[in-house]
Amino acid sequence: MVCSQHHARVLSYTNEADPLCGDGRPCRLDRHWQCFCSLAGWALAMTGGVSRPEPERAVHYLAFANDYADAAGRILLINRADAAQMGYFALVAHGLELALKAILIADGWDEERLMLMGHSLHRCCRAIDRGSLDLAAAISASDHATIDALDCPHAMQCFRYPGLPPQDLPAPAAAHGCLRRVLAVAAQRIY
Repeated sequence: MVCSQHHARVLSYTNEADPLCGDGRPCRLDRHWQCFCSLAGWALAMTGGVSRPEPERAVHYLAFANDYADAAGRILLINRADAAQMGYFALVAHGLELALKAILIADGWDEERLMLMGHSLHRCCRAIDRGSLDLAAAISASDHATIDALDCPHAMQCFRYPGLPPQDLPAPAAAHGCLRRVLAVAAQRIY
């Protein structure tokens, strides 16, 4: 795609005028979205700014997921998961989302297709099951129950913004254990 073809997508997220694209034409961006014009196409800054070979991109997603898991683990270590419940579950759920999407990237999914998944953990799991991995066999029923419990509040961003707190959240340690097991499955699939 050339610059003029993808500007409609980029401009729907911003209204600020900014520097030039890589091909010298004016581009509109904000601090969250960037467009890069080249013969290879465009990519969003959220993924590191440039298109990468699929395995490397999957590794990048997995590394971010591990960072979220590490942060959640530190909260557990200092015994603050209950006090910081929304922040803690935001870390766990986003780590799960990134790990699941790393598997999808390893299956050949591109950024545009991933964005259509939104933040739904359940949709990611179903897409993985239709791909190269039987996630139902790779993780336990209790891990699936944990993912189901976090799916709706995460997709609706209940952990990120004030509102009614989600009901029936899993135990913090169980949620972190689930994240670690999904990370192991993703690492096995990617490496």
